[in-house]
Amino acid sequence: MMKKVSVILFVFGAIVQIASFAVSNAESIPLVLRLLAPQFAHARAALDLLDDKKHLEPGDPGFPNLEQIIRQRMSEDNDPSNVAKVQMTRIWFGDITISPEVQQRNIRIGLSNGQAIDYNIKQIVSRVDLLKQKNFLLFGGLLFALGLLLAAIGFKLEMRASQKK
Repeated sequence: MMKKVSVILFVFGAIVQIASFAVSNAESIPLVLRLLAPQFAHARAALDLLDDKKHLEPGDPGFPNLEQIIRQRMSEDNDPSNVAKVQMTRIWFGDITISPEVQQRNIRIGLSNGQAIDYNIKQIVSRVDLLKQKNFLLFGGLLFALGLLLAAIGFKLEMRASQKK
């Protein structure tokens, strides 16, 4: 019986180690990245597509995820109930020259009411990156706690086995 439990603990420990490795290297493993942070992966894909096509429309991949992030940003400057009433019709680049030496890369959001709003692309990218960081911290913490639990169980079993001898 004790050997079966030890083998089970070993297998679970190995699985936790593999999962921990995958989480710590998720940015290099696209499948893991999509599993751990799907909103991030979709929003990042939309930003990459925006970079390639120079504009996004509602049917484009990742548009809803990017739209949600932009809506959160818009709600900081505007009444959230008003933000909920308008639809985003298009997202494109709208660079603004601040001075001859400085150009700020903005995205322009076309709204269903005919208005357009500009946001610094860096603000949007940092909000997208936050989605990844939150999920990685959560999964990393869960794996760490699981590893500690397995170690404690293994220690307790070893203590019992040594007391029986």
